[in-house]
Amino acid sequence: MNLVYFFTIAVFLSLVLGEFGQFPFASTTSISLTDIFLSLSLGFLLIWKVGIKKDINIPKPFIYLEFFWILGLFSLIFSGIFDGVLYLLRFILYSSSYLLGFYLIKDEHSSSSNKMLDFLSLAKIL
Repeated sequence: MNLVYFFTIAVFLSLVLGEFGQFPFASTTSISLTDIFLSLSLGFLLIWKVGIKKDINIPKPFIYLEFFWILGLFSLIFSGIFDGVLYLLRFILYSSSYLLGFYLIKDEHSSSSNKMLDFLSLAKIL
């Protein structure tokens, strides 16, 4: 779980870089540090929840979001224009940060330490 915290904080810090934190890998496509750190954070969260804790409970609003992803995928398939696949993948990645925040706050309320609440209170002061 500490890796999930580390990469989540790295996501917030990489947002500061903006355009300077992007790496072009094709002529018109680039990937940013935010994308990399968020995918690592979600990957480690998935490993932690499924592999270690074996506790999978998905909140109800996230199910509606998954329905929207499927609708977007069907829209791409039926239009026959697949230029928006990377935009859909990035939208799925960014909207999955809801699940990341949900589990971080939920697990912090059940444990004795409140690292995330301390982090949020620090953000209120700044």
